[in-house]
This record gives sequence, C-alpha cells and structure tokens, in this order.
Amino acid sequence: MAENEINSEQRKIIVKILAFHALEKAVIKHYNFKRLSRIHRTIQKKWRKVLPEITPENLVLQVGGENGEVKSALDTLILYSRLYVDLIDPRALNSCTECIEVLKTKGIGPRLTEDFESRINSIIAPKVRKKKPSLTQVIRTVSKDYPHLDPEVRRRLTKHFKHRLKEREPLIMLDHSLQLRIEGFIRGHVDRAIDLFLEHAYKAIQYGFIPRSSTRLSTYVEQKAMESIDWTVDNDVIVDEIVKSIS
Repeated sequence: MAENEINSEQRKIIVKILAFHALEKAVIKHYNFKRLSRIHRTIQKKWRKVLPEITPENLVLQVGGENGEVKSALDTLILYSRLYVDLIDPRALNSCTECIEVLKTKGIGPRLTEDFESRINSIIAPKVRKKKPSLTQVIRTVSKDYPHLDPEVRRRLTKHFKHRLKEREPLIMLDHSLQLRIEGFIRGHVDRAIDLFLEHAYKAIQYGFIPRSSTRLSTYVEQKAMESIDWTVDNDVIVDEIVKSIS
C-alpha cells in the first residue's frame, strides 16, 4: 500500500508543499491583485493561518498508472518545493529533496484530500468579495499599402504572456532565480508563434482569405499567437519546461 511507503514526517513535509500550491491557487482565485508583490505578501500572511491546519492525514498517495497523473503530481511537487524553499522556508531544502526522491523512486503521486483543499479555500476566501470592472484597451492601427507586421504586436504578445503566467502561476514569476529561464521561454515562444502565423497569414493573403492589409495581417497574427499563448499557459507547458531545466 502506498500509504505505508512514506513516514509521518515525510507526509507532513509533502502536505506543506502541496498546501503552499493550493494556497497560491486560492489567492489568485479570490483576489484580483495586479502586482506580484501584493500576491507575495498575501500568500505569506495567509500561510500563517494555513500552517496550523497541516497534518499528515491531509495527504492522499497514489501508486502510478499509465495516465500521467503521477508524473504531473510529481512535476508540481518538484516545482513548488523549490518555490516553498525560496519564499517560505530555506531550511527545508534537504527534507523536500529527500521526500521527492522517495516518491519518484516508488512511483507514488501525492495530492491533498478534498476536505483539506476546501478548508484552505475557505481560509483564503474574503468575507466580502467585490469584483472590479474590467477595462478594455482600444488599440487603433494604421493601414499601409503593403502588408507588414505591426512592431507593437511582439510587445503586446510578450506582455500578454507575462500577464497570463502571472495570473496562473504568480509564484514562478516571483522567483528571481527562474527569471532568465522564464524570459527565455517567453521570448522563444513568441518568436516561434509570430514566425508560424506570419507564414499562415501570407498564404491566406495569397489565396484571398485575408485582405492585403498590414492591419488585417497584424490582427490575424496577434489573435492566433494569443490563442497559442493561452493554450501553453493553461496546459502548464511552462511548468513542464521549468521542471525539466531544474531537475
């Protein structure tokens, strides 16, 4: 049984890491902070309320299957153990590493109990929640006689990527030691997306599907690239890449 493979102290350490991850998700769910520093301070403040609730019994262990759930659970644990050590408890590095090695060796995937995740969510949820109205930026582009890509598209795509990543994985954006990797990943993804959808756009213009207009070409490339960025962030591709780079 997987329950007997991990001792009580190791279980508690694993619960701390997963609770830290659950805390981040709850904070970005219930609050609409624009600055990473606000998210960081809120997580540290709320962590003091979550910590007394942590027990070894909050953990569920699953022996591996072929559906990738165990690998995904271990990838999350690897990444958030690093963030936990960097942002909360630097002394926990060795114990976190030992726990992860045990789980990897035995092929065990960890997760929190549903009751404990609900408890974390209730601790984080504000008493009165006010939803701020969203602001839509209107961007006017100038049409040219020949189709070319608006140079602002690359800047907006990079900004969109960072914004989406901050929304979904704010702690990754707070870890200064990961910034070069993240910047490189974002830059590479934006460059590849622009190259790919520019090629598609030129073919569409050639066959008459898009008017021969710089504005229409730029709009097409930006829309398709944003869809690609959203898919990348929503499917945790950057988490997988970071885990590979630090493992």
